[in-house]
Amino acid sequence: MKHSEEKTFKSDIDRETVILAVNLVEFYLLNFKTLISNHDTTGVYKNDIINLAKKNEAPQKSVGHVLGLSKGQVSKLWNKA
Repeated sequence: MKHSEEKTFKSDIDRETVILAVNLVEFYLLNFKTLISNHDTTGVYKNDIINLAKKNEAPQKSVGHVLGLSKGQVSKLWNKA
């Protein structure tokens, strides 16, 4: 985001930018995992997540990491959704 304001991506990326990017990814991942763990109260279900992942062309492996499921379990849900 810092480099996009210049409208060029030719600038060098420094350590601070990389750390910020990692922190942002961790923040969103933790929030997503919290949302998943509270799916009963928020109305978010595994099938909804899988359908969203399919729509965004996310790999099954990533869905498995987020949901905490094995690759086989994700595959079965993937084919049903």
